[in-house]
Amino acid sequence: WAPDLIHCHGWMTSLVGVYLKNLYQNEPVFQNTKVIQSLYATDAFSEPLRDGFAEKVRMEDMTEESFNPENTSYASVLKESLKYADAIVVGAEPLDSEVQKHIDQLNLPLATINPEEDIVGPVLDLYEQLIEDSVLAD
Repeated sequence: WAPDLIHCHGWMTSLVGVYLKNLYQNEPVFQNTKVIQSLYATDAFSEPLRDGFAEKVRMEDMTEESFNPENTSYASVLKESLKYADAIVVGAEPLDSEVQKHIDQLNLPLATINPEEDIVGPVLDLYEQLIEDSVLAD
């Protein structure tokens, strides 16, 4: 069984894409897997992470190029992690302005969800788009 999609929620799980596309990029089971990253305004941390965070994230054969945020702020860590996302889901609440500006520049498939409305429909549409794109690519 090979996953078509891995949907990560929050900043900490954004590291799944980093690892998947660096450490497991040559594993046949993950070669066509798409990573979706959901981001939430309530997920942001206000203080930077400790120095050395990037070095701790980099494992085995990962180089500085693989994961090298400008600093350990929320925005910087997410911007670096989003290099490995294939699509993004955002909530209705405004994100950190630096993160939002970065998302706007990425040109990735994007779904916006509003808990007051339909949260399933936009995500399912995004899943279908990514799976269809993957099938057409094969």
